[in-house]
Amino acid sequence: MKNILFSVCLLFTATIVAQETYSIRGTLKDKKNGETLFGANVYFKGTSNGVTTNEYGFFSRTAAKGNYSLVIA
Repeated sequence: MKNILFSVCLLFTATIVAQETYSIRGTLKDKKNGETLFGANVYFKGTSNGVTTNEYGFFSRTAAKGNYSLVIA
């Protein structure tokens, strides 16, 4: 009986802390010459962490459900 109760409590806790998350990803290119932008910083305004584009200009960023402004620096 204790094992079943523990399993139910664990399942309920996992459901409470689970968040709906979304990802945005893409490739950054220079508007003038079409070259990919390596090392550009991409983050959501008001957050403390972000990502940097790779050698192909690719980035991927995940966040909890909400409204954000994407910043590219």
